Amino acid sequence: YHIKKLSKMKIIKPTRKIFVGGIKATYFSLSSDAFFFKVREFKRIIKIPQKLPKILKGIIENGNLISKIVVGSPISHGDFGTFSRDIESVSDLSLFIGSFLEVPNIATIRDTMVKNIKQNLIIVGGPRVNGIMKKMNSKLPIFFDKNWKIVSALSGKTYSGDNIGIIMNIENPFIKKNRVLIVSGKSHRGTKSSIISLIKHFEKIGEKNKFSKKYIAHVVRGMDKDYDGIIDDVEILE
Repeated sequence: YHIKKLSKMKIIKPTRKIFVGGIKATYFSLSSDAFFFKVREFKRIIKIPQKLPKILKGIIENGNLISKIVVGSPISHGDFGTFSRDIESVSDLSLFIGSFLEVPNIATIRDTMVKNIKQNLIIVGGPRVNGIMKKMNSKLPIFFDKNWKIVSALSGKTYSGDNIGIIMNIENPFIKKNRVLIVSGKSHRGTKSSIISLIKHFEKIGEKNKFSKKYIAHVVRGMDKDYDGIIDDVEILE
């Protein structure tokens, strides 16, 4: 049944026929090296810019990713014995970043594997699940306090909520010649909100904070616009 269906769809084709014990057997092979299936009509989701967005300057250079993506380990680790659930969101982030690369050279490593904190980095996740974010936290213009609330030194405001995230492209606090892109949240929902803000609102996210023209640094709040229980858009709070 399935062979006939695949043959009718021209996905496979007969290559040779032989007789085995008086029974004719037909060998099939794929009719092409690759196939593309469109399940339904495509919907336009976002417009990928031709020029590199400001939020990715110093992270990508001449079509090459010059930074490593650092995600928290999925194994319980660190002072808080927590583990990261951000790997799903990292996939979305990698696909977006990859759209600006001439060569797909994306390197993702766990926070427990980072030996050099002074290099260009893309840090994913909050300080409870990402040890590199924990080391940088107190040196950031928007940071997490001891109660894990998000505090903006730029606006003087404090934010709470699992769907609150921060995103910034700043000088590496440990060496100014390099950059760090931080996509972080109080929980994995907040981190996902930050990544969605980058993907869907890269132009606005690439602007300076409205309370300070010194930093590209923002606070966002994730929203569920289509009532399915999943964060699909954000509001930029500052």
